Amino acid sequence: MTGRRRTASPYPPRVHAKHGALYYVVRGKWEQLVRGTEWNAAAAQTYARRIGTPAPAGTFGALAAEYLEEHGADMAARTRTDALAEIERLNRVFGHMRPGAIKPEHVGQYKRLRGKVARVRCNRELTRLRQILAFGLETGWVAHNAAAGIKPWRERPRDRLITDEEYAVFRTFALAGGEGDRVCFVCMELAYLTTQRRAAILGLRLADLSDEGIAFAPMKGGERVLVRWTERLRAAVDLAKSVRTVARLSAYLICNRRGKPYTDSGIKAMWNRLQVRWQAAGHERFHFHDLRARGVSKLKEQGRQAREISGHRTEATAERVYDRRRVRKGEAVE
Repeated sequence: MTGRRRTASPYPPRVHAKHGALYYVVRGKWEQLVRGTEWNAAAAQTYARRIGTPAPAGTFGALAAEYLEEHGADMAARTRTDALAEIERLNRVFGHMRPGAIKPEHVGQYKRLRGKVARVRCNRELTRLRQILAFGLETGWVAHNAAAGIKPWRERPRDRLITDEEYAVFRTFALAGGEGDRVCFVCMELAYLTTQRRAAILGLRLADLSDEGIAFAPMKGGERVLVRWTERLRAAVDLAKSVRTVARLSAYLICNRRGKPYTDSGIKAMWNRLQVRWQAAGHERFHFHDLRARGVSKLKEQGRQAREISGHRTEATAERVYDRRRVRKGEAVE
């Protein structure tokens, strides 16, 4: 029998790793999805087919499966994983219903009940529901989008800003630790200097390094980015190469002892252990995402456009989400 997870999992609901494979577990029955325990595109596609097949024809569950089949391949791996988890949650409530029978009051009730437990996740699920029903409009499943007029819960943006002094102390703290701590600091330094997402940092290959700078592939509909070299960025890359104590022939800039890139869940676990020790030493913890915010805030303070290197499609998005300057500075009108 499989009980409730007691720790965070890198897998969607009902997916568990066992004996070198991933399984979908329902009522004690273990159904193998793929060999290997890494959550990748093949696992996500198999999972999508698995959660889509039981849905009777004409139901919301069948519509969600059709939506995944058409749009899933265009999603980034992390986005696809999130979409699968959100659809699994939505199917618990709407899966058996005909899409046209879903009314705004049903969505509103879902929002109120789900919001009592997890408001942020509820907002993401409402967004996914809105997208699925919009797809239903395009394909003739529904005549109206019942989720279109439902306002999301208000979210309070993070305002944690890592100071220069704090960053310098943490650098010394991390580099004095073991190999995992040094890997975390390398990822941290590159994320700050380039304002790129953790996934982009973990996926960097040596081939992405050129005489001009570091090339990052577009993510979430953004643009391809080239971050030009600075003395500090070169030093960060040199440090990343020095940390590769075993797998020197790996194609990845940051890799484990087998030469493979670290998984997102692996880095998160290493980062969390480092932050626990950092807090025990009397310091305030911070999220990995706060590093991107620190970088964007620095760029804005310098009067630069953050989207130059962050890859955001608009400057407004970068400013709204990541600009955490506590004091805005500017010249007087006259």
